[in-house]
Order: sequence, then structure tokens, then C-alpha cells
Amino acid sequence: MFSCRLLLSPCQAAILTVNKDFDLSLGAGYKSKAQKVRVMSEAWVENNIVCPACGSALQKVKNNSPVKDFHCAQCPEQFELKSSGKKWGRKIMAGAYAAMRKRLQSPQPPNFFFLHYKETAAGCRVENFFCLPKQFFTANIIEKRCSLRATARRARWVGCKILVDKLPESGKIFYMRDNICAPDADVRRNFAKIRFLNAQKTEAKSWLIDVMKQIELLAQRRFSLTEFYAKAEADLQKKHPDNNNVKAKIRQQLQTLRDQGYLSFKGGGIYELC
Repeated sequence: MFSCRLLLSPCQAAILTVNKDFDLSLGAGYKSKAQKVRVMSEAWVENNIVCPACGSALQKVKNNSPVKDFHCAQCPEQFELKSSGKKWGRKIMAGAYAAMRKRLQSPQPPNFFFLHYKETAAGCRVENFFCLPKQFFTANIIEKRCSLRATARRARWVGCKILVDKLPESGKIFYMRDNICAPDADVRRNFAKIRFLNAQKTEAKSWLIDVMKQIELLAQRRFSLTEFYAKAEADLQKKHPDNNNVKAKIRQQLQTLRDQGYLSFKGGGIYELC
């Protein structure tokens, strides 16, 4: 058992104890590495991770569920788990393209958990774990891969990747980052902060997420509307070529983010991240 000490103020001081190691005994009855990792990682999540929406325990669903791996015991949130022994780069392998598109069209798409583990002399240890909220799960971040060759074991199978580099940091709710645990209260607060996207229609949501990403690229908490135009307008025009008045659309999105408490307006065309 390992302890993750949280750097909090004196009144918040706490120690979150998380067992970062997989239980190797759970994989003993399986032959393939993929099966072993699946069983061990699912057990790790069930024993160590709580719902980011309400903080309640997660329950494993029946095996081979096509849409989800876990559901919250108290609220409607559902989750699908992706585990990897390699640290994530700009893109994450995400299974069959057709199944992923089906998830996009589902009235209740799952949130995603991404788990990165490291193999050690003693077994496997979790080093990074984050949640991709379903609000950020849009067609823009799914990349279709080329189909497998006709001679492959899964001939003509088509996979996909999730383009995590297109997500703003607010679209990645970290429980653990580089072996350091986040306070449970921070996880829930960060998840709640972007919940307003649930009420947005697809096109509006896409615009908001793109603007949130552009704000992040400014690398400053306070910025002016003029600065944002200068650094983001051309890129947003490329992403939304059918829009003939990008500046007006930008102002609309910033006002929405202000109304939802993501930004605060300081007057004189100045905005600040909350």
C-alpha cells in the first residue's frame, strides 16, 4: 500500500491512501497479457476510484458490455476503461471505429477512464489515471485508422484513435498524474466545472471546446478580447470554415463561458479564468 500525500492548506491537510499496484493473483488464470491486464486494471479501478460526479463507489458491470465497464452506485454516470502500459502521447488507441461512432450517437454515452501503468520487477503499478468526461467526447477527437490487411487475423478491421491533444486540460480530469494523487475534492470540483457542456447541442459544444482549448494556448489567466482575436481567430476559422463571422462567434462563446462561471469578465474587454 502506498500513500499519496496531498499538498493542501493546513485546514485541508489529508493523506489519500491508494494501492497503486495491480493484484497479480487476479490474472493468474489467464494466458494472454491483454486478458491479464483487463482483469487486473478493472479490479484496481473498482477498489480505488470513486465517481467524479458524486464521490460514490463504482460498480463493475457484466463482462462484454458493449458500452460501459463501470457505473456509479448512486448517480447515472457510466464509464469505459482504457488501459495501457505506454504513457499517452498525442493520440490514444481506442478500439473499433464503428463501435466508437455508435457510442457518439448513444443518448447516454459513457465517460472514459484512461489508465497508464508501468511494469516493475514486482508487477504492474499505476502511474497516471484520468477521466475524459462525456461532454468532450465528440466526433472531432476521433480519428479513423486504415483497415487491417486482408491477410491479417482480423482482416479489414478498422480501429480508431482518440486525439487527446485536441482536448483542453479541463477535458482531462486527473485522479493521478505522474504518480501524484489529486485531492478527491479537486476531482469532483473539476468535473462539476465543465458539467454545463451537457446542455449544449453538438455544434455549440464543439465551438465551446475549441474556444476553451484556444484560451489554454494563450498560457495566461487574464487576457483581452483583442489578444484572443490575434492568436485564435485564424485557427478557429480553419476549424469552422462555414462560419463567416468568427469574431462574433468568439464573443458569443466567451459570454457563454462567463455565464457558466468558467470565465469572469473584468470590463474593458478583459476576461479571466475562474
